[in-house]
Amino acid sequence: MTVENGSVHNYNSNGITGNDAGTTLTVSGNYIQGSGVVSGGAVQNGIQLGYGAKGKINLNTVVDNVTVGGLPNAADILLFDAAESGGITVTSNIVGNSQNPIALETDGDNGGGNLGDGVSVTTNKVFGATGDAIDVCTNSNKVTSNTIFNNGNSGVHLDASCGVSYGGVSGINNVATGNTIVESTCAGILDDSGGTGGNSYGTETDFTVPFLVAYSTGSCPFVTGEVRAKAKPAQRFSPKK
Repeated sequence: MTVENGSVHNYNSNGITGNDAGTTLTVSGNYIQGSGVVSGGAVQNGIQLGYGAKGKINLNTVVDNVTVGGLPNAADILLFDAAESGGITVTSNIVGNSQNPIALETDGDNGGGNLGDGVSVTTNKVFGATGDAIDVCTNSNKVTSNTIFNNGNSGVHLDASCGVSYGGVSGINNVATGNTIVESTCAGILDDSGGTGGNSYGTETDFTVPFLVAYSTGSCPFVTGEVRAKAKPAQRFSPKK
């Protein structure tokens, strides 16, 4: 299925959702706007691929998905337990004024392994995140040639907090290269593996960033956003099932 050149707003939970194995969804050229800051009720996500679905998310503008008050995080683009090595691409989107503009997540409930690995996140423009601009809580992904501006935590977070309760691991064997990162409060790249998870960093262009690469939020004295423990939170994001 393809959803293209549309306008989506005033949604209660998700703007556009593709779920379950066997689903291939292309979302292209849409304008999607959340309600801004939400402090109660359903958590908003702009675009979601979940639970084994695969597809392409490109050339969309997605903004204004934020939660506060102890709710799970909101995302402009959320991949939650998406198809494993399914050729998923997130390309040339404009996302921001949001909590986590792009999030690749798994709960690890797959016989101890993770879902949603092998995603390509390229040439996106990401701005004004209250948390991490691109949160990578799966494995073997490529995050390349993105422009990331004015974020409350890290530009790219290689996040080890997903799937732990099921014996899985996350935030390893990822590649981050060629990104331009400007004014991230914590770091350009935050690597939870401590440099031992097989992640690689290429040539990044950074301006007004305290640390090009940091291995702990404890290394980021200026960070004001959430601090991530290396354990699976009770509910980090709120995918629509």
